[in-house]
Amino acid sequence: MREEEASSAEEYQMPGLEAMLAGTLALMTGYAEAENPQQRNAMSQKIFCNLGLLSQHPLVSPGFQAMTDKLRMHWLAQKSASDPDTQQARALWHTTPEKLQ
Repeated sequence: MREEEASSAEEYQMPGLEAMLAGTLALMTGYAEAENPQQRNAMSQKIFCNLGLLSQHPLVSPGFQAMTDKLRMHWLAQKSASDPDTQQARALWHTTPEKLQ
């Protein structure tokens, strides 16, 4: 097999909408598997942005748009939860008492 054929065999050719959807699903998979909080935060931000682009794409149905808008709100909450300031504030909600009464 020639070098050109080998490289093209590893590449996927798909329309822009499908490529965006595939990329977003790959990011969601990466997010689920990542342990590094900074990586997870970066991925959640990109997922949030991609869902916005998918929602506004002219070829999607109203049902798909509604679903991606709902998912986007979930990822907005996820993005906020992974923010270091939010994590520190949440940690303060669960402090243990200095002594038991």
